[in-house]
Amino acid sequence: MYYKSTNLDHRSQWIDWMKVIGMLLIIWGHCFPKGFEPFIYAFNVPVFFIVSGYLVKHEQSNKKFWSKNLKTLIIPYIILCEIKDLGNMLGHISDYGFLWTQGCILLGVHTYGDFDGCGNMWFVYTLFLIKLINQYCCSRKRYTYIIVILSIVSTLIYNKFFMSVSWAFTSMFVAFPFFILGQYCRKFDINTIITRIRNTNKFILFFGLLLSISLLVIVADYNGFMKIYLGEYGNNICLAYCGGIIGSIVVFILSVLLNRFKSVWSYYISVGTLVILDFHRDINHPLLKLIDNMDVSYITNGIMTFVASTIVLISFVPIIWIIRRWCPMIIGYR
Repeated sequence: MYYKSTNLDHRSQWIDWMKVIGMLLIIWGHCFPKGFEPFIYAFNVPVFFIVSGYLVKHEQSNKKFWSKNLKTLIIPYIILCEIKDLGNMLGHISDYGFLWTQGCILLGVHTYGDFDGCGNMWFVYTLFLIKLINQYCCSRKRYTYIIVILSIVSTLIYNKFFMSVSWAFTSMFVAFPFFILGQYCRKFDINTIITRIRNTNKFILFFGLLLSISLLVIVADYNGFMKIYLGEYGNNICLAYCGGIIGSIVVFILSVLLNRFKSVWSYYISVGTLVILDFHRDINHPLLKLIDNMDVSYITNGIMTFVASTIVLISFVPIIWIIRRWCPMIIGYR
């Protein structure tokens, strides 16, 4: 009964595994392991935008579009932001600062001075903006191509003149091409690709992954820190998109290899990504503080923070189980 309740038999498990790996990289990236940041940030966020693009379909009815996104994105976004910022708002009741927090949440501003905003939930805000553009402006291919070009040009202009603005709107420009790439992937016969990957000689597959990861390390090293949450692509926009694509391919192949395992854990992590995204730092902070107090090499620090991130990710499984059972609205009724 427990197994059937999660509908694992009717799900594409490789998508769940991509979200698991992606979320693990998000948590690990927020540990800021020295020397690993450019590599992690080269593809941890692009993976989610590509997966989102792959899963999103153009709705024939605008009413259905709004109904669906209200349930799966808008309401969870507001609830989770309000819960996350509750302490900050209570501390600013006397000076009416809580109104600034409400404004930041509604506008997708990360933080504003001493006032909290959407924080890590910027991704949800940006994703909704992208889906909004996709629904109303990308009904034809040529419109899509034009908007992708405009997004890239806007990213270049923004990075040249307006760096480090903590606003979800600015992230939309650099993220939009990744989303469209995900939609383009729908044209491929994914099941055939998955079968070919499974049937590939294990030595060749391992060598290909190793080569791809090595290439990704080089690309990330040259491109530097890509901060999509600030709308920044690093040193070179071409390298930024190459790194995001290469990293996403690696995650996809690893997910296919893990696809043979029907894991309830991966299912709960997949449906609860919004909760993990919003609160993982609260759980991760004590472990990270303990590691930071240790005098270890950057490689050891990277390994320890990766292990800590894995522990934090797994710890959310029972939390998401409870939320899905008693308050599914928080996770968008997934």
